Amino acid sequence: MKKTRMLLMAVLAALLLLATALPALAIWGTLYVNVPKVNVYELDDTSSKVIKTYSGGKKLDVDALSPDGKWAQISLKGSLGFVQTEYLSETMPQSFCTHDWGKWTVEQEPTCTMTGYRYRFCKICGIRDEQDMKKVEHTYGDWRVTKEATCVTKGRRVHKCKVCGYEQEEEYLAEHKYGNWTVTKEPTCTSTGERVHICSVCSHSESEKIDMLPHDFGYQVVTEPTDHSAGARAIRCKVCGFVRGAESFDPEGTLRPGASGDQVRALQQKLANSGYLKAENVDGVYGDRTEMAVKSFQQDHGFAADGVAWPQTLAYVEHEFGPWTTVKAMSRTEAGERVRVCSDCGFEETMTVEASPSFELGTTNEGIRTFKQMLGRLGYLVSSADAAYGEDLDAAFSSFATANGLDAQSGKIRPADVDAVVNAWLTGIPAEQWKGQGGAGAPVDLSIMVQPDDKADMGEGVRAYNWAMLNKGAQRCTFVALLLNYGDAPDFKEGDVVLALDHGALNAGSGNILSGSFAVAEDWGEGSLNVAALVEVEGSGEYYLSNVAVAE
Repeated sequence: MKKTRMLLMAVLAALLLLATALPALAIWGTLYVNVPKVNVYELDDTSSKVIKTYSGGKKLDVDALSPDGKWAQISLKGSLGFVQTEYLSETMPQSFCTHDWGKWTVEQEPTCTMTGYRYRFCKICGIRDEQDMKKVEHTYGDWRVTKEATCVTKGRRVHKCKVCGYEQEEEYLAEHKYGNWTVTKEPTCTSTGERVHICSVCSHSESEKIDMLPHDFGYQVVTEPTDHSAGARAIRCKVCGFVRGAESFDPEGTLRPGASGDQVRALQQKLANSGYLKAENVDGVYGDRTEMAVKSFQQDHGFAADGVAWPQTLAYVEHEFGPWTTVKAMSRTEAGERVRVCSDCGFEETMTVEASPSFELGTTNEGIRTFKQMLGRLGYLVSSADAAYGEDLDAAFSSFATANGLDAQSGKIRPADVDAVVNAWLTGIPAEQWKGQGGAGAPVDLSIMVQPDDKADMGEGVRAYNWAMLNKGAQRCTFVALLLNYGDAPDFKEGDVVLALDHGALNAGSGNILSGSFAVAEDWGEGSLNVAALVEVEGSGEYYLSNVAVAE
């Protein structure tokens, strides 16, 4: 125990002696490895065994540095070791350091007579960077004229630095004394102008450009507006004719959706008085409800229903019209005419009542299928028996019209055209195939019923009817057409026939019911409206009429 204590005391003394012998050994902190590599050796054998190698760019926690700056004591895995390198002192080459510079310290401020001096240090390797600072500019005072100048004769002047007293002298010319500008070329919207002014001392002239003028735009009407449509106008320069664009414009007084104010309120009140708008919607704002009311009004009066209150629409809204009076009754071939009078101003509104609707090229309708079948049975064949109006039907009817002295209109089958084909077909049915009206005991026992459709709004002077038909007989038949005739004693085999074409099959014994609707003018001629259905017995070619119903 005593020997151990003595040994420990000796070690402590040795360590104390070592600390005394190496007074330059000091705490170093963190060291940046700037060399390509450094080796860490064992404390007791620095020449043979390498414990660890560090590459450049690494950081080491250094405990102390040897006096010659070549050895660093570091902590490594709980034991002591040394890093051997010749680049650990302040003489470390800068090429191995990425330098993280600190702020400049100015040691000598520069003046206008001498340079300044500043320095900074690298935060990694500690190297000092020094830099001279350039002289600053002189701080001159005002010029002092020593010889007066003109715009043609040079003078002299001098000014002095306020800091060091340095004087600077120069020659100079005085500014020209120009008069007022004179325009030599007026600018336009397509070219620049020019102006000049002259020195009153030496007559020197100076000119400059004048910027182009802006275009002077105005409107040029391309299409005049009407009382029911907008016009078009170009936005054109009045000087050079340049067109910036075009826009549409309304005739005076037009009201559009989005407008507001007393004029809109007056329009709404008139629409409300006529039943087109509810009273609670009279608010002076032309919104969706007002637009829909205007559209309905326009549609009922034969105008383009676009929802814009054109002068034409507004004029008719203002009138207090009485009931319609028929001036000319419509017929199957000619349009009719009606008139009504404003009780306030006596203005008369005339309405044309067109004949029944026509078939148009490109449309599809079951009536077209039946019409094709009739033309086919008359010998004017079409390429297909479908319900579409194509070029084949146009060509077939054109041939029929030529043979029968009719004036065909390309792309349209008019009511009179339908009548002509139907009458030719009806009158052409052989007597043995025309069985007349069916009934009890006949192969077909057709019953047809017709009633007004009070819910359908067809407009003034036009009424809608619903019909239904059934077959009580023993034979299946094909429904060919609904025949309409005006008169006291209808004859569906001879004379004019109003035709509502349709298509369908009727089974025997009330196996099914066919139904539909049609519309006719209330002022169509005189006499009662008689309705009957025509069918063909399937497989026999025999034709039968239903009972004759009288429409109310």
